[in-house]
Amino acid sequence: MNTAHSLGFVVLISCGASQLPPPGADTGNYLRKPPRQLEAVMAVDAADQIHSLRPSTAPFQVLPPRRDAFGAKLVAQLEGHGYAVVVGGAPDASFEQLRYVIQPSDDGLFLMTVRIDGRPMSRVYQCAGEECLPASAWTVMTVASE
Repeated sequence: MNTAHSLGFVVLISCGASQLPPPGADTGNYLRKPPRQLEAVMAVDAADQIHSLRPSTAPFQVLPPRRDAFGAKLVAQLEGHGYAVVVGGAPDASFEQLRYVIQPSDDGLFLMTVRIDGRPMSRVYQCAGEECLPASAWTVMTVASE
């Protein structure tokens, strides 16, 4: 990762992290619409990361229900990895709660955060022309064993 991307990631985290909705808040709304190809890249990447961190097939409940391209692609990718996914409905404790938000910056970077049962994992993406790629490593919050 080059210095400009590192700096962009730090700026997004330091300026944007305080703007992240709390775990129970309405997430998934974009401040402005990201490029459609970015939504597909992010959804595939997020599903692969979730699968690598949580290889079990514990069922997910996507809250609140969203009908955007990112959410639809993420659900399809998770189902492709063998997860049962329910979109919307009343929160159900028998499912792991999955929420997401995509936050753009003024310099063309996008911070995607997925929360599973309140634990965030985030990554920055950048588009140049028709190509959208990750611009940072994943940042994942882990919880120490009790």
